[in-house]
Parts: sequence; structure tokens; C-alpha cells
Amino acid sequence: MKVEEGILKFIEESSEILKGIKGDFHVHSNWSDGVNSIEELIMEAKNLKYEYITITDHTLIGKSEFGMKVEDFFKRNEETEKLSEKHGFKVLKGIEVDINSDGSPDYPEEVLSKADFVLGAIHFDYEGGAKKRWELFKKLVENPSVHATAHPVENIGFENWRRRGEEIAYIVEKSGKILELNLTPHRQRYTLHFRNGFSL
Repeated sequence: MKVEEGILKFIEESSEILKGIKGDFHVHSNWSDGVNSIEELIMEAKNLKYEYITITDHTLIGKSEFGMKVEDFFKRNEETEKLSEKHGFKVLKGIEVDINSDGSPDYPEEVLSKADFVLGAIHFDYEGGAKKRWELFKKLVENPSVHATAHPVENIGFENWRRRGEEIAYIVEKSGKILELNLTPHRQRYTLHFRNGFSL
């Protein structure tokens, strides 16, 4: 069975569990690398009977064409507020912030303080390998502006998870933050993108 078929089979068999999901804290819009507009995401979220979604577009300042500049973050937030009010639907203004080689987020702390939800991510190891990834992960978790850590089980961090899974879980739990887990270390290769912009 192909990975895509397996995921779709899991979704079908888990329909009752999925009915209990109240929202999504990791959604990308076309302000960064998402497929859909914020309004389209709201409409689909309402269709799924969600109570809220959090738009967590990528920062990736100077690292990718899909990143979002600081000024666009504020423009997107203005649009989010207007659409949230228009549709009577709760939309949190989030961000998926990347970490720099020195362990600092690539948005200033004063900008991150304007977000409702900050998802911290490591997308690069800056040619430092597993040792550097582990160092960056700890700094990410320690950052007071970060509410959750994103997809540590992808290519950039899978080796760390295999070696340090329990330690990672312990550090995150001790910090009182959220740990996002993906079902496959090849998340980027096998992610299923749907027209509504949500992904699995």
C-alpha cells in the first residue's frame, strides 16, 4: 500500500476520532506557502465544523521565497481580523517562526509578541549536523516567545528523535509547551495537500 493510500485509509477509519477535533493550530495560507486564501480556509474550517483555526504562515526571512516579511505579517493580521469578524469565526493570528544559526528567532521578539500563537521550527542545521540540530532544538524550547515546537520528526530532525525521543518529550513537557508530531520522517515528501489548504 502506498503511503498516500495508507493515510487516506487511516482518515476514513478514524472518522469518529476526527469528529472530536475542534480546530487546527498549524495552517498555512497563501501569504506564505499555502494554497488558499484566509477566507477560503475559514470557509473550509466552518465546513469541517471547527471552532477555530490558527494561521501559522512561515517566516523564513532571507531563506526561502515562501517566507513572509514582517510588514506582511501585520498586513495579514489586519486581513485576518476583518475576515474573522465578517464570518463570525475565530481565527488566531499565528506564525511559524524559523530559528537562526545563533538560536534566535528570525522575527524580532517584539513582533512575535503580537502573535496569538508562535510555532517554532528548525528548517536548517546550518551544516552543523545532528549536534547543531539538538542545540537549536533546546534553544527553541527555551525561548519564552515560542508556544509550540513544530514537526521535529522530519528530515531535519528525525535522527535526533530516534536518538533522543524521550529526552525531547521530557524537555518540552517540562517547559509547559506543545510538541507537534508528524506521522512520517519524510513529511515533506509525502504530505497530502488538499484544495482547502489543509495538509496531513
